[in-house]
Amino acid sequence: MRSYLLLSVLLHVALAAQSGDNSTSGCKAEGGNSGGRAGSSRGGAGNSTGGEVGSGREGGNSGASPGANPGTNPGTNPGTNSGTGSTQPFGKIITSCTKPNSYALTFDDGPFNFTMKLLDRLKEANMKATFFVNGDNFSKLSERGPEVMRIIQEGHQLGSHTFRHPDLSEISEDEVRSEMTLNDAEIKKIIGKTPTYMRPPFFSANDQVMRVLGDMQYHIINADIDTKDFDNTTPETNDQSFEIYKQMFNQGGTISLMHDVHNTTVNQLIPNVIPFLQQSGRQSMTVGECLGDPQENWYRDDTINGKVIEGPTRRSLGNKVCGCGAH
Repeated sequence: MRSYLLLSVLLHVALAAQSGDNSTSGCKAEGGNSGGRAGSSRGGAGNSTGGEVGSGREGGNSGASPGANPGTNPGTNPGTNSGTGSTQPFGKIITSCTKPNSYALTFDDGPFNFTMKLLDRLKEANMKATFFVNGDNFSKLSERGPEVMRIIQEGHQLGSHTFRHPDLSEISEDEVRSEMTLNDAEIKKIIGKTPTYMRPPFFSANDQVMRVLGDMQYHIINADIDTKDFDNTTPETNDQSFEIYKQMFNQGGTISLMHDVHNTTVNQLIPNVIPFLQQSGRQSMTVGECLGDPQENWYRDDTINGKVIEGPTRRSLGNKVCGCGAH
């Protein structure tokens, strides 16, 4: 009997020791894998909205398991994560390039009657640009398929500038979503995909707008060079925009704002800007390129499925083609 009891005690001790080893091993494996899982998700290192723009640092607690920090889990909150390999967050304002010795030309409000000529000039100079387009502003995007396709085919980048060009900070959350959804639908009809980059009209994006655009997974692009070309639309005044460009570029500016809807921009300002840039020693890039974001992150193939709210276009509010004074 004494031998039986001794054998039972020894067996119990052995089983308890084995159970403790397995428990410790399991917890360690889960914790050790969590950082790798978070880093390999769609919201990889440096891409949550809490991260520093262009820093490559993640804003969330990447070392914790995905269950402990659902904000970094793309299945839980995809609006706070950017594309795989991207160094840029969604829902935060970006104003400057991060690649050394780079610059990015950007054009808003088109396409319009002068866009093809602008593309000719860029092609001749071997320069790239980013076009933030509207669905119904100076012209209807649905009628500008050739311009849009040429933008894509010649290696430029296409971004959204909303459908009707409203001040997003002055409309409701549903209306912001509607503006983006409508424009995405028009863009997808032409190129079969939708952009992840956008520029808010007038550079206007309050906390609500940034939250909504983050939820919808857009990179928000402003600029650190505003040429004011929309204020200088006559041959007599347009040189002022060139002086602004040179001054801000020489002070370290990288992303410039211009408008391909103005004749003076395409046929006076750009012919001045191009040789100036060619002599600068800096490299022409799209916005995505100058931020180090791989091209596969510039667009998505998601199904368009959002609420659409009817509203006035900027044209219907009385703005004229050559005097619109807006971003």
